[in-house]
Amino acid sequence: MTEQDRPDARRPGPGTARSPVRPYTLTRGRTASREALPPETVVVAADDAPGTDTGRGPSLTPEGSAIVDLCRPWCSVAELSALLHLPLGVVRVLIEDLDDAGRVHVHPPSPAHGEDTDQLERALRELRKRI
Repeated sequence: MTEQDRPDARRPGPGTARSPVRPYTLTRGRTASREALPPETVVVAADDAPGTDTGRGPSLTPEGSAIVDLCRPWCSVAELSALLHLPLGVVRVLIEDLDDAGRVHVHPPSPAHGEDTDQLERALRELRKRI
């Protein structure tokens, strides 16, 4: 089975072996985002942000358009990286640009203040009972 035949492959993404574009050119040489978005960060497309130009600035790059399309209803940063076959750092920078342009909304995970391990252990026990 080839990669294109896989049922979970939505489409060949930018940055795949077939693409002559190097990942750092997609970010205009930037290698780190302002805020290191955790991989589990949820990204949601803005309601009025179709993958094409909406008069809110320059039209999106193919990668930006793909991110916006994949974020309906939502997608995590890690999933976007995997689906687009791009390094996590590159996806973080692209998401940050889209967030600045108002094309997506970023929802970072809640910080765990002194994680309650007792509660996690109780939940795990309950799950094991049901399985």
